[in-house]
Amino acid sequence: MTPSDRHAEKTAEWDGGLERARAALYKKYRTWISGHDGAFLYEKIIQQLYMAILEPGDACIDVGANKGFHSFPMAAAVGNTGKVYAFEPISELNAALVDRARREGVGQVEFIVAALGSTTGVAEFFNIKNYTPLSGLKLRSPPADAVIEKIRVPLMRLDDRIPRDVRIRFIKIDVEGGELDVIKGSLELIKRDRPVIVFEDGRDKAAENYQYTIDDYFGVLSGAELVPLDILGARITRANWQDKQVYYTVLCPKEHLDDVSEILRLTVAEKVIGAAEAIRRARELKAAVS
Repeated sequence: MTPSDRHAEKTAEWDGGLERARAALYKKYRTWISGHDGAFLYEKIIQQLYMAILEPGDACIDVGANKGFHSFPMAAAVGNTGKVYAFEPISELNAALVDRARREGVGQVEFIVAALGSTTGVAEFFNIKNYTPLSGLKLRSPPADAVIEKIRVPLMRLDDRIPRDVRIRFIKIDVEGGELDVIKGSLELIKRDRPVIVFEDGRDKAAENYQYTIDDYFGVLSGAELVPLDILGARITRANWQDKQVYYTVLCPKEHLDDVSEILRLTVAEKVIGAAEAIRRARELKAAVS
């Protein structure tokens, strides 16, 4: 065996071992999260992901801003020269966001009172006043003590609302089941700007509530050349689509799949096991997603 052959063999062994280690860590993440506050951890992973991708001067979108958990960190990531479009259909929440931005001197966020979907007009919206994050265009299974108010809100498509000369780098969508409709209303933007997208993904339950099928789901993503990964980095396929243990999905532009996957894996590692190396490597990969 030549030295080059031995090197190739050792490299293959290393790569195989690394992949096995990643698989073991992924299994560990899922097991660990199932016994902890997964929702909060997912939100922190999402935050770290866009902080790794966004740079000063970039533009991004927060669909379902609610109380600004992501809008304001996004604003910090893009800086005074960047732009955040934050959509929140509940006018009281939107007013509170505007007031907070004024008090904190955050001028790079545009707060828009509207729901988003695949059509335009005026829509009925279910405002669950004591559980506002559960509010949406469809009424799902609210808590027994829910205080529900029906309101009328503007309905928009991102393709109609975002200026075509603004390049969007990242989109976060959390609209309680209507996420695929938001994506369908953003296809021109997605094909033009190729952003990374993170959305709450109810899979079959969202499909039932919003009347679409698994074929619709994968058809929309395939047509836009987006590859779905769950928030822990595993590929989503037809075979595991009904697995709802991990309910946030990252849509990677096909041409940036490797880079986004690596950023996501390192982000998860940083949040779950506190790997200092993860931070360094994620920063190195920022420039790859452009």
